[in-house]
Amino acid sequence: MSVAVKHELASPLVSELDLPATSYATRKQEAREALGRLVQLIAAATPSIAVAVVLVDGEIETTVATWGLPAYATALRFGLSPQIPNPAQATAVSGAHLKSVGVNLPLNEAWVNWSFCLRRLSSRWGNRAGVLWMARDTSTAFTPEEIALFEQAAYLVERELGFLARHEDIIVQRERATVEVALFHEQLHQKLGLHEQSTASGTRLHALVQSLDDGILVEDERRQVQVCSNRLCEIMRLDVPSDIYVGCDGREITSKMASICFIPEAFEESTTQLVEAKALQRRELIYLADMRIVERDYSPLSMDNRPVGHLWVYRDVTQREQSKDLLQRQADELRALSLVDELTGLYNRRGFLTIATQQLKLCDRTMRPALVVFVDLDGMKRINDELGHDVGDQALIETASTLRQCFRYSDIVARLGGDEFVALAIDASQDMCGTIQKRLTDKLAEINARPGRRFELQFSVGMAPYDPSRAEMVEEVLARADSLMYEQKRARKAMRQA
Repeated sequence: MSVAVKHELASPLVSELDLPATSYATRKQEAREALGRLVQLIAAATPSIAVAVVLVDGEIETTVATWGLPAYATALRFGLSPQIPNPAQATAVSGAHLKSVGVNLPLNEAWVNWSFCLRRLSSRWGNRAGVLWMARDTSTAFTPEEIALFEQAAYLVERELGFLARHEDIIVQRERATVEVALFHEQLHQKLGLHEQSTASGTRLHALVQSLDDGILVEDERRQVQVCSNRLCEIMRLDVPSDIYVGCDGREITSKMASICFIPEAFEESTTQLVEAKALQRRELIYLADMRIVERDYSPLSMDNRPVGHLWVYRDVTQREQSKDLLQRQADELRALSLVDELTGLYNRRGFLTIATQQLKLCDRTMRPALVVFVDLDGMKRINDELGHDVGDQALIETASTLRQCFRYSDIVARLGGDEFVALAIDASQDMCGTIQKRLTDKLAEINARPGRRFELQFSVGMAPYDPSRAEMVEEVLARADSLMYEQKRARKAMRQA
């Protein structure tokens, strides 16, 4: 490309690019937020009283994502990092052991009595290294299953840190280079009469544009192409070398690029709208017919508040988007593991408290009543002792199935633990207690009447209404329902004894 020898060079493309210095900071914040969500999931799934993702840079160790404790920074010699084995492997140790080898965490005094699970993260860049750790009270050690889950979570954390690392340099360099493209073009315009100097500047501009990992396209106000990079041709499957497009109508290039898009009309319409509106556009995703994903930035160019052209930046983000999808799927799986009872498929206690709290807040805003139904499976100990734990598990599974059938799809049904179950019925007042009790009784009668059964399924039930005007905690309503259930259980036991 030899832009300098073109005597019809357009007006200088001095740009009001609006390229904020915070764009990398924005992505960095997004990564921190993603890490924050991950550590909360780790804490919920294990469960832990504290979880931290730590980065070590030079002599400083800093938490970048925490749950259960404030963020902290401490000198490396006092931090956790030197205690993590290499290669990466989750290790369970006590807080007392960490203190004995010189670790002094700036947390509360109770940390010495915690159990820790530690793992060095393999994602590295510059002088930085990563550490993931979780902790709980020493009275409850981490199980092998929880450590395995922690290993899985560490993989997700590594992916997030790796994503941040891979993009840091390219984001900074791209934004600097994009500004330089406009500045060099201005220099070419100013030196139009100086052939040798202009040629040198054109050569430098050409080298700059061609060195970028992003595809660059610069058009003047009439959409005549001023700058086009080989990388753009690679990304959007255009003919090479890119020099052949300098001086061409940008609409022709748009049409060629649209031909490889999944929806060509949408690509051309979006391009036209941006040019007409001269509105800054960042991170527009374009889906191609060959299943790749391209991200596009658009910046209107101006000089003295007068529009003089258009700057387009294209980058292939297929791997990044696929990694995000994988991360989301794995995070969803991790979330499910932390909220669902493995045996019955119902929500577990944590899942019920989490979802029920959200639903009751909605009830508060809309003043809708609700009913908490506490269900205890009678005779569970006898079933286990006389028929075995396999049959006991079957009784729990049958109970879960029965409750699913007796409550609506929108109601929240959970196994709290052992033989205790609960349901939260939304838009259900105390007047419906009799209806729900009859529905349960009829369903149990139907199940117990089936031939060949080895045990009888019986429930003790307590129901407590939720009054949205009082805005109670879900635990309070659950405690009232539990108390009413035990009253029914005691009354039935007294009747049997009589």
